[in-house]
Amino acid sequence: MTKKYYEAHKKELLEKARKHYLLHKQEYFERNRKWYRKNSAKVLASQRLYRELHPEVIRATVKRSKRSLRLEVLSEYGHRCICCGENREPFLTIEHIGGGGEAHRKSVNGEVYRDIRKQGFPRDKYTVLCWNCNCATRFRKICPHKQEEKCASVLSVQS
Repeated sequence: MTKKYYEAHKKELLEKARKHYLLHKQEYFERNRKWYRKNSAKVLASQRLYRELHPEVIRATVKRSKRSLRLEVLSEYGHRCICCGENREPFLTIEHIGGGGEAHRKSVNGEVYRDIRKQGFPRDKYTVLCWNCNCATRFRKICPHKQEEKCASVLSVQS
């Protein structure tokens, strides 16, 4: 097949290849699995060598992946502090409703965002708070924003 022919018929050829793959998906899977079993030592050695030669690329990829996951989780929960309305990403944190954040972090080796996604983003266990509100609820048991609202409502009832 010439390059000229391929360029002229690219869409049809890609569609034909896609249909063939879908019809023979299990065969492709088995062939690839068999190949990997046979060559796994070479593949793993090659991956190890790449990681050793390019640690900065690996670090950047991991950092990008973790940030993307964090943004995905924050977006699922509204990307806004439910107490004060803060929406700037660096300030937002995940709040474990009812506590237990430290135990959760330890049980999943720090991969909290990955675990939340794996659980299907349960609304009854987690929410988003900004760092200030999160710390306030942890140490004072009530956020100053909620305390102000409570005081304002008491004052309005008294007047």
